[in-house]
Amino acid sequence: FEIMKPTGYTSGFGRDPKTATAIGGVQGWKGEIGSNTIKVWAPCGWSLTYTMGRLTEMGTPKAKRILVKRDLSGQVEDVTMDGRVLVKVVKGLGGKVEGLEVKGEPYEIALKEKPRMQSIQGKRVVVGKDLSLGTVGTDGVPFKSYEYGLTEALQPKLIATSAGKQPREITWDLATKLIAADGEWVYNTKLGASSKDNAAIARKNAKNQNEFWHYDGLSRQETRQELNGNKTITTWFTSGKLAGKIRSREQIVGNEKRVIESVSYDEKGKVARINRDGTVTKIKQSGNETTVFVDGIAFLTTYMNPDGTVFRELFHTTKAERIYSSSNGNALIITRFADGTQINDTFDTIRKQLSVEQISQKPNTAVTEQTTNTH
Repeated sequence: FEIMKPTGYTSGFGRDPKTATAIGGVQGWKGEIGSNTIKVWAPCGWSLTYTMGRLTEMGTPKAKRILVKRDLSGQVEDVTMDGRVLVKVVKGLGGKVEGLEVKGEPYEIALKEKPRMQSIQGKRVVVGKDLSLGTVGTDGVPFKSYEYGLTEALQPKLIATSAGKQPREITWDLATKLIAADGEWVYNTKLGASSKDNAAIARKNAKNQNEFWHYDGLSRQETRQELNGNKTITTWFTSGKLAGKIRSREQIVGNEKRVIESVSYDEKGKVARINRDGTVTKIKQSGNETTVFVDGIAFLTTYMNPDGTVFRELFHTTKAERIYSSSNGNALIITRFADGTQINDTFDTIRKQLSVEQISQKPNTAVTEQTTNTH
């Protein structure tokens, strides 16, 4: 099975040989197949439910339910959480999408024609037109617009414009359906041997400068080249208890190669030592406490709940501490500094900041400042 997550990334799942309805994926993802549903969940608490192949529900680590309501054709009508509408699709006559309401804020959408191209006997031919996103705006004023057309070589192109910014032109190769150019960048993309392999992406700008990226999933190695020509090669362990964990990072400048980061682990597979460009970080764990030492000096101690969540952080060098708790169902983060100043940050269930309260403790003085974030 291949499942597309809300992020746009896909994850592979395979059947459990012991249980017909059970499936499993990478990084601890598990799932169950129903009559017309597939539900998958991660160790961190997130879950996704697909009905007839379409996403219909998400579960959060805080036991919140995000529901995706669809019409008979499978198109989204709205997205709600605990009965509160997060996103609503606004449609006109004939079911044509005319806008979105995001947390009550209206956004207008207009469609534009886009040429439909085909390669027939080696020639690029316009065979029709389709409707696609044209503008996004508010109060009748678009802040994003999209124009569709063809290059002189009859390659499809898109010109995207955002208010106050220069237009961005993107061109595709009709035969491969891969990006050919993005502004001044010209791309050379080589696909992997199979659908599970990553593409090797190289690009060159008008100044003849090159960038490159490729991740080899088999050897767990990423190669990245920056504009200045420097390369960084990152490798991860491929098997055993450390599979998927970073091994080292090398940098190549000209003909010189040097290790800029190496990581060591303890017998439980937890990070014990990091050498990053000569700075040595050691991690010591004892019970629910984890202390980070930088060049032999204690820097940070983290205190964990039995479920793995952090409830306290102590910064040794600055004598500050941070407490993680809750108040009236909202997340409360209390930061105390060495001079007695305290800052209380309150967030809702979707991590939107609700308020910031600063309490200054001085001899015979206590001042409280409260601000409310409405954005």
